[in-house]
Amino acid sequence: MGMTKSTAAVNLGGKKEKTPAEEAPATAKKAVKPSVVEDHSEEATETHTPATVEKADQVPAKTAQPTQAVAQRGGQDIINRTPSEPDGFEDLDDEIGFGSFPILTLNNGTFSIGDEDVGKSLDVILQQSRRKHLYKEGGVEDTDFIVYSYDEVHDTGGKLLTAVFADWVEQGVAETSIEHKKYSEAVALIISEAHKGEMILLSVPPASIKRFAGYRSELKVIRKRQPQQVVTRLLVGPTIKKDKKSFNPWNFKFLRPVTDEDLEVAFNGVEEEEGEE
Repeated sequence: MGMTKSTAAVNLGGKKEKTPAEEAPATAKKAVKPSVVEDHSEEATETHTPATVEKADQVPAKTAQPTQAVAQRGGQDIINRTPSEPDGFEDLDDEIGFGSFPILTLNNGTFSIGDEDVGKSLDVILQQSRRKHLYKEGGVEDTDFIVYSYDEVHDTGGKLLTAVFADWVEQGVAETSIEHKKYSEAVALIISEAHKGEMILLSVPPASIKRFAGYRSELKVIRKRQPQQVVTRLLVGPTIKKDKKSFNPWNFKFLRPVTDEDLEVAFNGVEEEEGEE
């Protein structure tokens, strides 16, 4: 099948933000734990505690600024595999993010997609990344007081963070103990045999973000390529001991430039498997 290399914008933006007038703080009886909890064993210097919890009407509007992906297959967007022209579902263009795809995490020295261990390496084509923020009750490893945000103003469900924190304070969480960690969340297409053709979200924790940034710089400066144009091998890094804890960081390795065959293997693999059922 003939293929051409072209570019297309893939929006990983967040939801339209609500103003304080549209959404007032609500008192919750019990904090709701997200369906996926990240690995918090990597305590990085990027953790800090907010000094105060501001009132909802004092929060300035802030909009996330995602980057643009460029990988495309023969005029088809890699993320949704639909023609790039309008398809009648444009309301979903800005909704890709937490919950859109299975999340890849690194825990106990192995990668996992959801509850499935997928080994110590995975070959992917990176599409796009953006910053994700985690806020949680400090000093507690397993807590119900945990929330994620893309814009540092609202949680992933659209509720003002100030309202969330106010709820926590009412339930006994000291506002000065709330921890803030920064993650990098990246969309990727798997081309490894076991999961080829699957889209996932890489949840890169704080202690591995600098490695991710260094890899991007390597591609840009040395390889003269963008992340969407190469096959990246995700690897489990050597064990690092910090204080009384130990963890394995993410490693990123350039494998080769993306070829037409790489994309054909991914997409044809999905089609063949569906046809055999």
